[in-house]
Amino acid sequence: MLFLRPQRLHLAILMAVERPSKSAQKRAAMAIRALADELVELKPGLLAKVIDNEDVDHAVREAQAINSFGALRRQKQYIARLLRDADVDRIRMALQALQADDTQDKKRFRAAERLRDAMLKADASTRSELLTQAGLETTDALRDALQRHATSNDARARKNASRSVFRVLYEALALTQSQSQSREDNKDNR
Repeated sequence: MLFLRPQRLHLAILMAVERPSKSAQKRAAMAIRALADELVELKPGLLAKVIDNEDVDHAVREAQAINSFGALRRQKQYIARLLRDADVDRIRMALQALQADDTQDKKRFRAAERLRDAMLKADASTRSELLTQAGLETTDALRDALQRHATSNDARARKNASRSVFRVLYEALALTQSQSQSREDNKDNR
């Protein structure tokens, strides 16, 4: 039988229990701190979609109202401490979903701007080709907005009509994307 001195026995027991290294613990703590920073930067409407823990929600809302740099830093540290006990993976997944939605909205916005600019410069036959390429159909609202843009003499009226064209195109692109997404979801469920 092997006899070890108490210090060595203690060391052998510690080595047998697998713990993350100090560097790994530090990386995890920094990741939670970065998550706390992200939560403080969120808009209040989006915050409710991400956090379900009342203590964390209250602490984040308090941090958003703080103007002092030192107090804000301490509040973020407190939020990070609260996050250690919360479901961090679920919060990260919710944040990623929000960021993905935001990215899709930005892409849709740019696509609607490019399509609007091309349609305002094009003639009637080219407009229908542009819409077909984008997977859209001509609607009465779009025809009206394009007609208002073409017939208006005032710069302000042309700008308003241009905005109307953009809104119609943006909504049509959003509808098209949501329909294609629902079709993909239905295929995946089969």
